[in-house]
Amino acid sequence: TYAGTPFVEFANAIYWPGTLDCLEGDITCGGDIHDRLVLTSSTFYVDGPADFAVTYGVNHQRTGKAIYSSASVQTWETQSGIGDRNSTEMPGSARYYLPDHPLVDDLYAYVVARDCSGRPEPCIEVPTDTCPGARLDELIKVSVRAYLEPTTGAAPLESELVHDRVIKFEPVQ
Repeated sequence: TYAGTPFVEFANAIYWPGTLDCLEGDITCGGDIHDRLVLTSSTFYVDGPADFAVTYGVNHQRTGKAIYSSASVQTWETQSGIGDRNSTEMPGSARYYLPDHPLVDDLYAYVVARDCSGRPEPCIEVPTDTCPGARLDELIKVSVRAYLEPTTGAAPLESELVHDRVIKFEPVQ
């Protein structure tokens, strides 16, 4: 879809260690709870009107690995939420990129941009002048959460999930 546009791709990685790792290790777990798995992208800037990112992955609720999942855009500095989409909103969002794929509703894809007006793809807007929002020089990230695997009643295992990803595009101006 964006052929020829310079980009950097990030695989989301585990954000907080699991409960057992917190109990056994000498690490800070930030209020760990055992019912969710959080994966987060590397930080990036969306600092111009043409800059944008695409976050995409699997809707873990639809595939049976979670009773609820979400993708959230946040600031790095304050960890403030800017915008998110939950598993009930995700079906159909990847259709722009995979219109005829039989599993398209089990996937999601959203553009992350400063201005979503006029974009044909599903989009999460990152305003600069309102709260929630982020300054142009403020790093942002995408966090994906999967809560309660139905068969275990605990967080899904990281090794059993396809990791969500973020591609940051930097169009030549």
